[in-house]
Amino acid sequence: MIDSNVYNSFVQEAMLILAKAKMELGESHILAFSGQYEGVILADMIADLFPVPTIFFADTGRHFEETYQILHDVIARFPQLYLICTSPASTVILTRPYHMKTSEAGRDACCDRNKAAPLQRVLIGKKGWLTGLRRSHSTSRNCTDLIEQNKPEGKTKYNPLADWPDEAVMRYTAEHRLPCNMLYLKGYRSIGCAPCTRPTFEWEDHLAGKWWWETRKEKGCGMHGEEKEK
Repeated sequence: MIDSNVYNSFVQEAMLILAKAKMELGESHILAFSGQYEGVILADMIADLFPVPTIFFADTGRHFEETYQILHDVIARFPQLYLICTSPASTVILTRPYHMKTSEAGRDACCDRNKAAPLQRVLIGKKGWLTGLRRSHSTSRNCTDLIEQNKPEGKTKYNPLADWPDEAVMRYTAEHRLPCNMLYLKGYRSIGCAPCTRPTFEWEDHLAGKWWWETRKEKGCGMHGEEKEK
């Protein structure tokens, strides 16, 4: 159980980062939402903070039904949220999941077309964006800063929950009675598209269930500017 003073400090820190984001971005922002605990927490935090709280969901056409349900639940819980939802960009790649598991280039192309590229289009004209990235997700994210500059786009990325441990996430979710993705009850710890995500074991990090067949050490969908190994 997390100490209350420590927990409160995490919440205060997140709210300070969001207040800074509000002052610097105003309406020129989006919250990247993928149906996970962190996105729901941030939706709760910005709902009454930003003048037009805006969330972005990249609909790849391959999300779990539980993920579509949590998106519906969050919009119902916070009707003041403005939702930007993009549609799948490539039905050819999406109907060939086996191609992604036999070719890292094929998987990269699917993520680029259906996640990274739509995000970059939505960010046109925006000053920055909010994410639920946390350092404890994996070793590849242990250098995540509370505020970062995305290159080469020059957009400011705010990660208000970067310092939060799992215990803080669970406590905030419970105290605020937030809806949660039911996949967590099935052993999933990081949730992406259905063909590319599996439940994880307790000893694995959060991201181990994504693209588990790949041999690359650093794996990502490209939305957060990950460097892919060649």
